[in-house]
Amino acid sequence: MSTNKQIASAFMVFCMLIAWSRPVYSQNLIEQLTGKDSVTKARVLIYQDKRIESLVLHKSKNITATEPLETPVPPPKNNTAVNEGSESDNSAAAVEKTIKGYRVQVFSSNEQTAKNEAYQVQEQLLSAFPDMQADVLYTAPNWKVRAGNCRTREEAQELRKTIRGKFPDIKDIYIVPDKVKVRR
Repeated sequence: MSTNKQIASAFMVFCMLIAWSRPVYSQNLIEQLTGKDSVTKARVLIYQDKRIESLVLHKSKNITATEPLETPVPPPKNNTAVNEGSESDNSAAAVEKTIKGYRVQVFSSNEQTAKNEAYQVQEQLLSAFPDMQADVLYTAPNWKVRAGNCRTREEAQELRKTIRGKFPDIKDIYIVPDKVKVRR
């Protein structure tokens, strides 16, 4: 057998191994994403149409474009990571409305430990102020924690003072313009 044929045969075997291992990798990836984090005990929730999982896992089910989409389930209000800028709150309760307002940013980092730190900061805020909304946001490459739903900058300044009084060790607490949820 010539050297070129040996190389071609080895390449074909390599390609087949990659193709066969791909569905297993996809299954493990979804399981890894939805499993609990060992440090923070946080869990990633994936809200998607079942047809997407079928495509990712290479299931043999025939999927047609006419199948109805699954009704999305709104994510829980607290203890969730949110991609900043996403407009997925359309299915929230009818009594809430999103308007331009202000929030207090109490954490922002892009360090390797930033995700865990963000969830710890959120947990501390929620334990100190159980009625306050505190969200972990991810805008690549930064993890952020923002608190409150303030209509005016003055409300946000008062909230900032309250948070600073309870957590004097937090150095950088900023008021940032953001979309906020308000009751109608």
